[in-house]
Amino acid sequence: MSKKSWIKFKLLFRQNWIAFSIILSWFLINYLVFVMLFMIGFQGTTQNAFVDAVLVLFYFTDLNMPYGHFYPVFSEFIIFGLIFSLITVELYRISIDE
Repeated sequence: MSKKSWIKFKLLFRQNWIAFSIILSWFLINYLVFVMLFMIGFQGTTQNAFVDAVLVLFYFTDLNMPYGHFYPVFSEFIIFGLIFSLITVELYRISIDE
């Protein structure tokens, strides 16, 4: 990675650390929720609650309950919002520099 790319990466992270923290906490909290759901008795694809939680967290399997249907839709909304905001901020920065 060149020095210029590294500086851009650090700047991007510094300016958006709150958004990245929200995304990370969203997935961490949902991981813990899924682990608790599998530990109290919801049937997963494996017998390990931690593995089942990861599978649901990263959309490999579905959780057949209302929260299991809400989670992927809302997560896509959050991820799309982050990507859209980063793109628009970068486009705004480019138009000011020129």
